[in-house]
Amino acid sequence: MDEEPSGSIEQIAFVNPEPSLTNAWIQSLGRGDAGEDDLEIPSENIETITDSDVRVDADLSSET
Repeated sequence: MDEEPSGSIEQIAFVNPEPSLTNAWIQSLGRGDAGEDDLEIPSENIETITDSDVRVDADLSSET
């Protein structure tokens, strides 16, 4: 009996816009966790991901 999932899974990237050298190194190794100061970016706003950048199509600044 295969059942379809009842809900969808929202994919979110957690990005630290100004990581320390140590945190950047840890993240480059695929380790580490999201911190309190990380930005939550929904997958639909991500244009590209490289080894060092996440480019988004939205203004994520907290200033209004």
